Amino acid sequence: QEKLMVEEKYSSLQEEATGKTRKLQKINQMYKSAKAEIADMKEEHGRRVEALVEDINQLTKELRLQELLINHTIPPDYQDLIEKHVLWNEEIGEWQLHYVAYTGNNMRQRSDTPPPQAVEQYD
Repeated sequence: QEKLMVEEKYSSLQEEATGKTRKLQKINQMYKSAKAEIADMKEEHGRRVEALVEDINQLTKELRLQELLINHTIPPDYQDLIEKHVLWNEEIGEWQLHYVAYTGNNMRQRSDTPPPQAVEQYD
């Protein structure tokens, strides 16, 4: 581009007209190229926006379904209790419920399993 801006000295008007015509053609080609690149970028941007909107719609649909399932299967009091005791774990990228190891089926599994000595008595 800087090369095109350098002033040239011409020996005749015909040479000057030819030289400036060449410069004008090069600049016109550069303009068309830049304009095409901008159009491509706008088109790509439009596709990305469309894909993001589609992702948002899909995630919203999934969230609504999960909320519907939660609201119809877990009583509101228990939902509040769970929300109070849940924390996001950055290291593993998951929600964790504190003290879940000491609840319901986890405790029952531990107490239902007979100690190894009791199993040996029946062998």
